[in-house]
Amino acid sequence: MRFHWFPENVAHVALHGLTPGDVEAIFEADDFAARQSLPEGRWEGEGTVGGKLYRVAFTRPGPAEVYPITAFRIRRRRT
Repeated sequence: MRFHWFPENVAHVALHGLTPGDVEAIFEADDFAARQSLPEGRWEGEGTVGGKLYRVAFTRPGPAEVYPITAFRIRRRRT
């Protein structure tokens, strides 16, 4: 999977105390699950890293490509 990192999205995840490596680890988590969300073309996923649950919002600019928009720690999964 190819991640698209630019100063804007690196700075945005940093506001939540995360690095690009942290966000990429969410996608690699054994329990990672994603679903398409609104607005159309956006996705959200959740995964556990280091015993902590995270949510990530992203787009898919191409096959096997991810543009992370933001990521942050959450307390429980969405149902």
